Amino acid sequence: MRRLQSGVLLLGFFLLAQAEGQRCFSHFNLVSGACEGEQYSVEEDDCCLNPHYGFIDNEGVCQYCGNPVWTAWSPWSKCSQLCDVGVVLRTRKCHGLSDCPGVLQDTVQMKPCNSTACCPAAEWLAWGPWTPCSASCGGATGERRRERVCSHPTPGCEPTCVGPKDETELCLQMRPCPVHGGWTKWSSWTPCFARCIPGPFSGGSGPFPTKRRYRSCTSPAPSKETSPAGNDCQGPTEEAGNCSELPNCPGWSAWGDCSASCHSSRASSVRTRLRSCSNPAPSAHPHAKQCPGASRDEKKCDEIPNCPVDGVWGQWGPYSGCSVTCGVGFIRSTRSCDRPAPQHGGKPCDGNASRTQECNTRTHCPVDGVWSEWSVWSSCTEDGTALKNCNDMEGTQRRRQYCVQRDFGGAPCSLAPVSEVRACYDITNCQCRSPTHTHTHTHTHTHTLH
Repeated sequence: MRRLQSGVLLLGFFLLAQAEGQRCFSHFNLVSGACEGEQYSVEEDDCCLNPHYGFIDNEGVCQYCGNPVWTAWSPWSKCSQLCDVGVVLRTRKCHGLSDCPGVLQDTVQMKPCNSTACCPAAEWLAWGPWTPCSASCGGATGERRRERVCSHPTPGCEPTCVGPKDETELCLQMRPCPVHGGWTKWSSWTPCFARCIPGPFSGGSGPFPTKRRYRSCTSPAPSKETSPAGNDCQGPTEEAGNCSELPNCPGWSAWGDCSASCHSSRASSVRTRLRSCSNPAPSAHPHAKQCPGASRDEKKCDEIPNCPVDGVWGQWGPYSGCSVTCGVGFIRSTRSCDRPAPQHGGKPCDGNASRTQECNTRTHCPVDGVWSEWSVWSSCTEDGTALKNCNDMEGTQRRRQYCVQRDFGGAPCSLAPVSEVRACYDITNCQCRSPTHTHTHTHTHTHTLH
């Protein structure tokens, strides 16, 4: 087994790295036989320091660390034969690394059964509806199909009907075919909605006024009365174009968009507007003057929101103590998403806020005692002397239970009867007086041993 750092001891517990070994789980499901709550890969002995744990063996099977225990018997199966004598079965499993306690180690039990559910003859149900005709429209010829089901009134009986389960026939589809829509040609452009192009005018044109043209889905129009209806035309019914042929407008342009979509702690956002000295522009004469004032103007964008700030993880904190006092557990370290914390809709930190490492206490967990199965009944005796050969003296028989498997300071078995005594008679070599005259057990005394 490998350690994180050889010789390092943390809070009295050994820290184990992801070691080569068996996959260890914190819970074994005694009903399904599945391992749950995977921990780490450790040696089998280390995993089984806790009797409630389980591990995956080399064959991929989940094994129980605790003392061997039987599952409850499954429900009885259905009778193996219909309309005849058969058998029913039930099963159970032994979970553990050795044999389960008890004299009987059966995993399967069976008993006879006699089923009266005989199978009468199967019959066809009524034909189902016809499918739609495979031809779509316009007087075309196609096919249609229908099916029927072979039904048996007795569950489990084989449906064996005579004849086909489906049939087809020709069909004629007379309904009209749909007419799909088509576009007309584009109309002429509408007049422009402005008389000039607003700025900025330095180095090019600003936002252009627009003009429009139209078309309709009537060449031909899609049919509405057919089934299915005709498809509508795809695309827009109108289109916009720039009025680039207009002259520039004098004065300041409209304020442009903000240079950013949100406020950042590192930079401020501004709007810009422009104007050009072109109404009129200065002539080429050497004494002609440029327009007074600046051609560019800016103002701060106060109306935009703050930029999102994504969260950043802080430093990992120290590890906690081991999560268990026996067996294999884990230690945990945490960190906070506060360097900085997410703000203004920013993303949370990516990753986990905690991390764990394995710790091994090197201490076996307590194993509680369990009652064994009842022993077989002892011989029939009277004051310690065995009764023999059809003696009419009443004797006694005994059987016991034992508190077993308790270890490592586990709890003793709960107080319960551990010895039973019953009356008995020895009927060896007795001659029965009547077929209906048989001896039966009459009473049982239960004793608890302290």
